[in-house]
Formats: sequence, C-alpha cells, structure tokens
Amino acid sequence: MWLIIGLISAVDVYYAIKFQKTLKLMEENPIGLYLIELSNGDISLFMGLKVSGTVLVLGFLQNYFYLSDCKKKIVKITFGVTLFQLWLLYYMSN
Repeated sequence: MWLIIGLISAVDVYYAIKFQKTLKLMEENPIGLYLIELSNGDISLFMGLKVSGTVLVLGFLQNYFYLSDCKKKIVKITFGVTLFQLWLLYYMSN
C-alpha cells in the first residue's frame, strides 16, 4: 500500500508538471490554487509542498507501523489513504 500511495502521488506530480500551463484553470484544490497564485503562476512551491506532504505521510505511516503495538489500526489508516489515492488516480484519468 505504501508503494501505491507513493506511485500515485508521483503520477499526480507528473500530470501537474506536464499541464503546468493550464494547471491554474484545472486545479480544484483551493490550497493549491492559493500557492500557485502566491508564486505568480509558478507551480514549484505547490509541487514542493505536495511532495513534502507525501513524504511526511509515508514516513508517519511507516514509523507508526514499526513503533506501534496496534499494527491493525495503522494498516486500516494506510488502507484508507491508499483508497483515497486510488480514487485520485481514477479522477485524474477522467
């Protein structure tokens, strides 16, 4: 699941870079739009924060799994994040 989350996040960043000229029109995330506007149309701040967020989430999931006594709980959380990423991939492809 950890790999699926990372790979779909990479596809998301790829599409954002590929369509960066029209990203401001296509982006539906208000925080993302704010970051693009804050950077005068440049997407680098948005992409940097997006990748940083993914790394933080994946790090949290991995560390919590290894350090926690309640592994079932973190597997359920990871499954939820994976489902969301799968939905995001489906949404991006349409």
